[in-house]
Amino acid sequence: MLSLYEATHLRVHGEAILDEALVFSATHLKSMATHLSSPLAAQKMHQKEVSDIARWWKALNFSEKLPFIRDRVIECYFWILGVYFEPEYLLARRMLTKVIAMTSAIDDIYDVYGTLEEIELFTEAVDRWDISAIDQLPEYMKVCYRALLDVYYEMEEKLGEERSYRVRYAIEAMKNQVRGYFNEAKWFHKKHITTMDEYMHVVVVTSGYSMLATTSLVGMGDIVTKDSFEWMFSYPKIVRASRVLSKLEDDMVSHKVLCYFCTTQ
Repeated sequence: MLSLYEATHLRVHGEAILDEALVFSATHLKSMATHLSSPLAAQKMHQKEVSDIARWWKALNFSEKLPFIRDRVIECYFWILGVYFEPEYLLARRMLTKVIAMTSAIDDIYDVYGTLEEIELFTEAVDRWDISAIDQLPEYMKVCYRALLDVYYEMEEKLGEERSYRVRYAIEAMKNQVRGYFNEAKWFHKKHITTMDEYMHVVVVTSGYSMLATTSLVGMGDIVTKDSFEWMFSYPKIVRASRVLSKLEDDMVSHKVLCYFCTTQ
């Protein structure tokens, strides 16, 4: 059809058939335009998103200031792309990618680098959720704490006053996540072998499912209401089951679960 339209521009005066072909092809091309998919446009959009997120991550300079953490920001983006790929969720994707990248960094601090005393200070600072709490932290933790708060401040700014209540739910979910990391760290540093029940009570939180599911709702537009967050925080059966499944699947892939055997010996 496009070739026919282009060919009609070679007509000369008096070629009635080509005049008709011009009208015919132009009419049909206009009607088709509203139904065309734009896969390349979508790819271009995602390419820009990745570029923007990579630029944000690079500006944090974690590779120099926190060299022990994993650089997973692009991996995080593609993970979140699996949650929602639609163009209308562009803001939600950016928010959730930044949150999961920060969560990965915090996880590495608790698992790999921080002393028990240092991570206790960080946990208290997250509970306070106030930039003034940064003064009590070691220098390397200040970098991470400031970046964490900035991510959520940006959320509030992007959402505006009417939807800023959503960020409060996301913050509370992050606080729960960090408290869970601290409980796990205490087990490790004190060489504490938990019972299976004690283990599951904490690790269903640190699996990250609840925190990420809650945060995924923040940027989703009018489809999400305050009731959506209240439902999430009521921990209905589907959320409880999903938390357990996500953690046990992770354990089966990467660890041998010894807690049950220690309990029954």
